[in-house]
Amino acid sequence: MAKGHYILTGAGGVVLDLQGCPIPLDYWFDTVAYIQKVMDRRRKFVAASNLPPAEDTLDTIRSCFAPTTWTYRGLKRSLEPGSAG
Repeated sequence: MAKGHYILTGAGGVVLDLQGCPIPLDYWFDTVAYIQKVMDRRRKFVAASNLPPAEDTLDTIRSCFAPTTWTYRGLKRSLEPGSAG
C-alpha cells in the first residue's frame, strides 16, 4: 500500500481506515524485521480523490454491514463483530 498511498496523497487524495481515521504516511519503520511484519499483513482501507467520496464510501460500507439483531427461541442474537452469536 505504501507506494500507492504516497502517490494518492501527493495528488490530493485521502486514505482512511474503516473507522474513518486518516492513515498516516509515516509508517514508523525502524527495522527490516518490522517492515516485513507490517507489509505481510493486509489492511482494510478506503482510498479516494478527496474526503467527501471517501466518507460516502465508508457510509455505504457501514450501511451494508450494519449490526443486525433478531430473536431466536426467545433469545436475542446479534451479528455484531465479536458477539458470541
